[in-house]
Amino acid sequence: MASWRIRLADDIHTQITVQFFQPCITTSRNGPLTTSNGQSICVDAGGSINGPISISRGGALYVNGGTIRGPLRSTGAAALTFCAASVSGPVTVTSTTGPVLIGGSNCAVTSISGPVQITDNTGGVSFAGNTVHGPLTITGNTGGFSYSGNTVTGPITVSDNS
Repeated sequence: MASWRIRLADDIHTQITVQFFQPCITTSRNGPLTTSNGQSICVDAGGSINGPISISRGGALYVNGGTIRGPLRSTGAAALTFCAASVSGPVTVTSTTGPVLIGGSNCAVTSISGPVQITDNTGGVSFAGNTVHGPLTITGNTGGFSYSGNTVTGPITVSDNS
């Protein structure tokens, strides 16, 4: 069982506990990966997913030092965390009910090559200290918001977040 303490903004803190029913992925995995309701996937240092990732409503993904090669789509996830991750492909995160944490003060840089869309999430969003090679859109998120220290080489739209 893992416990994440997540800082969403200067005055907003939340703690969630996510249980992993299988070991973290620390080797290469090829093909599509889908999390289902109540399922949590962990990709740790040395782990890589080569194929599309779909995080279904109520699922969770935690990537700490791992690599994702392929598109990532999350709709209604319970939680999403990237720390020191490398992502090659588009990232779309929408309607997440728990925290969305990408980068942060206790993480090494997360690098994303591809468009990033983080929209209409209700559990808070923190996007800090990342490198994005492509367009970045972060709009319509509630529950706490933090955005700082990012390097983005494409167009940036950050609006209507609270």
